[in-house]
Amino acid sequence: MRHLRLMTALGPALAVWSLTGVAGAQQYPTPYYPPMTSQPSSPMAPYQSPMSPQPYSPMAPYSAPQAPQAPAGGVTIVDNAFQPGQMTVNQGDSVVWSDNGTNPHTVTADDGSFDSSNGTSATLSSGQTFSTTFGAPGSYPYHCKIHGGVGGMGMSGVIVVQAEATSTAPSPTPAVAPPTPAAAAPSQMAFTGRPIAQGLALGLLALVLGSVLRVTAKRTAAA
Repeated sequence: MRHLRLMTALGPALAVWSLTGVAGAQQYPTPYYPPMTSQPSSPMAPYQSPMSPQPYSPMAPYSAPQAPQAPAGGVTIVDNAFQPGQMTVNQGDSVVWSDNGTNPHTVTADDGSFDSSNGTSATLSSGQTFSTTFGAPGSYPYHCKIHGGVGGMGMSGVIVVQAEATSTAPSPTPAVAPPTPAAAAPSQMAFTGRPIAQGLALGLLALVLGSVLRVTAKRTAAA
């Protein structure tokens, strides 16, 4: 009975509290979230490999290193040989020997007219040169004192010097005077006979007029 009375007394309060809670719930509505719109998809860029292949280029054919050549007008010294073995130059030219070998060498004339060692034991090493000038025509055999000998033995060569060409100046051609033109002969008129005939006619005409004038004068005097 007591509980019934308590429920009867609390009934209006519970009703008020319930209405107040509903009103409070209406003051704070549930937030509205609009639906998400899908963005237009952009096409993906084509895949590129980080290492793009390079075009294939064929390899250049292998070429063996060329042996160093002597300068123009010179001879190359290689191990135990002169290249070329014979060389022809003009009188007054200079020849240069360039040592490209690994062994020591000399450049010595068979007649002793030139010698890279100057009569000593000095030799040419790789990279060194020797030169001499040939002022007279002729044939100059030479050799290496270490690897050759006089008379074309072993390492040897020959320099042939040609005589300087003598040019003879052409003799001057005498000047020929132009021919003197001949003096023109005086011009002569061709004889046609007309001047004589005209003179005779004028003479006859004068005689006739003279005769007429005399006859006229006599008649006038007689009258």
